[in-house]
Amino acid sequence: VSDVVGSSGRSDITLDVKAQPLFVDAANASALGLILNEILTNAIKHAFTDGRSGHLSLVVEGGNDYGTIRICDDGPGMPSAARSKSIGTSLITRLARQARAEATWRNNMPGTCVTITFPQTAARS
Repeated sequence: VSDVVGSSGRSDITLDVKAQPLFVDAANASALGLILNEILTNAIKHAFTDGRSGHLSLVVEGGNDYGTIRICDDGPGMPSAARSKSIGTSLITRLARQARAEATWRNNMPGTCVTITFPQTAARS
């Protein structure tokens, strides 16, 4: 997360990261990484447009057989009609399907949250 925000050249976006280790099947790891990159890039581009400063949060949690990754911003939000026509949303949905995951969006008042739920693999010794 800090690398993506840092590469944007933006120092006015604060990060709050709460992550626990998760085990992800190697076949799905690349798709999940691309999903995260797309969500973060979209947040930087749309939530913090015109030099607007803001806050991004990332929560990574695991439980039972599933992991969740939630990324939220405090931008102006995105109407669901605009989201349904977005190339980024379409890409995230397709990559999620490839990773056997589900992507859901919700308004955060203000901002947007995207949650990715995916199968978690067991640790191997």
